[in-house]
Amino acid sequence: AAPAAVLAWPAVAVGAAALAAAGVVAALVFRWATRRVGGVNGDVLGATNELARVAALHAGVVAWTLS
Repeated sequence: AAPAAVLAWPAVAVGAAALAAAGVVAALVFRWATRRVGGVNGDVLGATNELARVAALHAGVVAWTLS
C-alpha cells in the first residue's frame, strides 16, 4: 500500500485510507493468528499480504470516489 500512497500524492486522503486499511487488516490477522494458530508462520504472512492488499485497494477506491 505504501507505493500506491506515494503515487497518489496529490490525493493524500486516498493514500492515507489505503495505508490505514492495510494496517488494520494486518493487526487483525496478527491478533487472530497468535490466538488461534499459536503464532505467525509463512502461510499467515501470505494471507496477511493478500488480505491487506484487497482492503487497501478497496479503501483507496472508496476514498477516491468520495473526494
